[in-house]
Amino acid sequence: KTVHARGEVLGFLKKQIDEYIDRSYSDGSKKPEELKTYLHSHLNIKHMCYVPFNLVMIIFIYNKCQKKSTPLPETETDVYHRFTIMSLVRYFRKENRNIELKDLESLPTPELTMFKVISKLAYTATMDSKTSITPEELRSMCEESSITSIANLGILVVDECHKENGTSHVVSFVHLTHQEFLAAYYVSRLSSDEQLKAIRDHIIQPSMHVVLKFFSGITKLQNPDHWTAIMDNVLFDEDGKKTPV
Repeated sequence: KTVHARGEVLGFLKKQIDEYIDRSYSDGSKKPEELKTYLHSHLNIKHMCYVPFNLVMIIFIYNKCQKKSTPLPETETDVYHRFTIMSLVRYFRKENRNIELKDLESLPTPELTMFKVISKLAYTATMDSKTSITPEELRSMCEESSITSIANLGILVVDECHKENGTSHVVSFVHLTHQEFLAAYYVSRLSSDEQLKAIRDHIIQPSMHVVLKFFSGITKLQNPDHWTAIMDNVLFDEDGKKTPV
């Protein structure tokens, strides 16, 4: 029989966060204290560190920014945007291609095409409340010849799933929140009318809440219609009665 298991990571306590940061640097430098100072001045990013994956990601980004003397992230959206770019740059280096990305839209055409498939995949999976998909679902969205390249971009994870009649593969993202960021990125690249439709169609879904947060961070809600659509649904309950603000 197929074994289904679900676990919950409760996260780090403040003491554990500090200990992990301290153990990440063994060179006797002031980096641990400098990182803690940065987090203390950016509470919106500091709260992310209670999730172990986020803490590892933030340390990774912090080190890269320090090494290249580039500005540190100011928002959660910026953290995931930087992480996505750095993951893609790492892929290029494995391919012996010296490509530096300023933003996701500056990807070379083949990788940009693949990335659009991945972001659409993130959107459809998130709206279906799924954290993994089958290789068959991936094949339905792209050409067979590009599947291996897409899997190697460093955005997706391919795992074996053991069943009674053998093994199969499942495809997922490195973390649910990264999946939600990519879903928001996909929506942000739709036309204005399509964006509005996506918001109105899915805004009451719990899975859309984090997506909307990232969507707001990416687009700055420059279209007033988006803000109106969000607030109309926030301020009114399912019976159409206005709720207190």
